[in-house]
Amino acid sequence: MSAIAIGILVVLRVLFSSLANVFQKKLVERVGNARIVVTSSLFIVSCMATPGLLFAPWDKLSTTFWISCIAAAVLDVPGNVLLVGSLGKSDLSLVGPLNSLKPVVGMFLAMLLLREFPSALGLVGVGVLAVGTWCLAATAEASTGRKGIAWLWSPAARWRYGALFFTSAAAVCIKPAVLIGGTWPTFAVWSWLCTLLSLLWIRVAIGPQVIQAMLHRDHWNLTLIGSGICFCGLQGLSIWLFQLIPVSYALALFQLSGLFNVYLGHKFFGESNGWQRFAVSIVMLIGAAFIILG
Repeated sequence: MSAIAIGILVVLRVLFSSLANVFQKKLVERVGNARIVVTSSLFIVSCMATPGLLFAPWDKLSTTFWISCIAAAVLDVPGNVLLVGSLGKSDLSLVGPLNSLKPVVGMFLAMLLLREFPSALGLVGVGVLAVGTWCLAATAEASTGRKGIAWLWSPAARWRYGALFFTSAAAVCIKPAVLIGGTWPTFAVWSWLCTLLSLLWIRVAIGPQVIQAMLHRDHWNLTLIGSGICFCGLQGLSIWLFQLIPVSYALALFQLSGLFNVYLGHKFFGESNGWQRFAVSIVMLIGAAFIILG
């Protein structure tokens, strides 16, 4: 596939991600439970992804494929719950740009698991991201009452850090499955595994009455359907891009969504300090680029 086509897929994925965040923030503020929002969205994703099972090379799906999909699902479910939960605890334009820290998570995972150590340029990137994160936290006081270290250790930030770790690890885990089974069969298997795990988590943690309430027609409003469609777009395009380019490059390119999150946070939720957060998002993108280039 050409670089232009890959670029178009990246832009679409970034747009789906930012729009999904808008829907998810509205839903978690209304429903009050991130697990319900994520589970409902995953069910919509699974239904939309099901046709991919028709193209699965079932005779070629090895044990590695299933281990890869299960591991990715086990990591993605809590990762997405933490991600959505963070949206309900702070501004979209604050927690969104924190995604630029994902390459740092990938770098440390590579150091621990693969014994791959960063270059000088990579360390410069970590420094730039540290400065950017601090500057971002300095804009938090007007909307959250906290700034600096206080905000960086707030529940919203801690949930986002957890989401970054789980989703980064899941992206690494899903890559072997994509190479074995192809993009769309892997997407379908992954989505149904995530949905089943999420339903099991809700039943154990909250109770069967929540699942019964989710079956009611009133639960499935337009905001939830919009969230599911955008979530399907971002996850499907993510898995497709993991097949086309290295995971680390894809994760870095996905951080462009931080810029859109700042704009959408101001547009839909009236969040303050838009220009400052936009400038900080650009600085953090540069830091992420240094890590990848290093």
